[in-house]
Amino acid sequence: MSATKEMTHEESLRLIKNMIQSVKSDFEDDSFQYLFWGWLVFSAAIIHYTLIQLNYEYASLVWLLMPVGGIVSALHSRKQNKGRKAKSFVEQFINHISTAFLISLTIVLFSMPHLQESCYPMILVLYGIFLYTCGSAIEFNPLRFGGALNWIAALIAFNVSFEIQLLILAGAVLGGYIIPGYLLKRKYSNQQSLNAA
Repeated sequence: MSATKEMTHEESLRLIKNMIQSVKSDFEDDSFQYLFWGWLVFSAAIIHYTLIQLNYEYASLVWLLMPVGGIVSALHSRKQNKGRKAKSFVEQFINHISTAFLISLTIVLFSMPHLQESCYPMILVLYGIFLYTCGSAIEFNPLRFGGALNWIAALIAFNVSFEIQLLILAGAVLGGYIIPGYLLKRKYSNQQSLNAA
C-alpha cells in the first residue's frame, strides 16, 4: 500500500480555496500601506502648501515625516511577515516592484537640487508606474485607475508652479492611494465575510 494518501476531489478543492484565500488576505493587509502612505503624503502636501501661504520660512521641514513613515511602514511589514514561511508568486512580484519603486524614488529625491520644480512631477510618474503595476498584478482596477490619474497629474504638474504642484500631489494620492486603499480593504473584507458564511 502506498504511503502517500491521494486527496479526494473535495480535499483538493478545499486546499485550492484555502490557498486563494490566503493570498487575498495578504492583499487586504497591503491596503494598510496604500492608506498609510496616502494619508501621510496627502497631509504633508496640504501642510506644506498652507505653511507657504503663511510665509513660514521652514515649510518644507514637514517632509521630515517621510523617514518616520518609512520606519512605521517597515515595522508593520515586519510584523505582517513574521512567522510566514512562503510567499506567492504575485507577492514576490509586488515585492520586487516595491523595491524598484523605492530605489527610483530615492534617486529622484536625492536629485532634487538638479530637478528643482520637476521633482514632484517625476515622483508622480513613479507613483503612476507603481500603482498601475500593482493594480495589474492583483487585478484591481481602482489601483490601475489611480496609476493613470497620477500620470495625468504629472503632465499637469510639469506646467504649473511649485505651490500648485503640492495641491496636485495631494489630489493624486487621494485618488491613487487613499480611495483605492479603502476600496481594497472593503473588497477583501466582504470576500472574507462571504467565505466565512
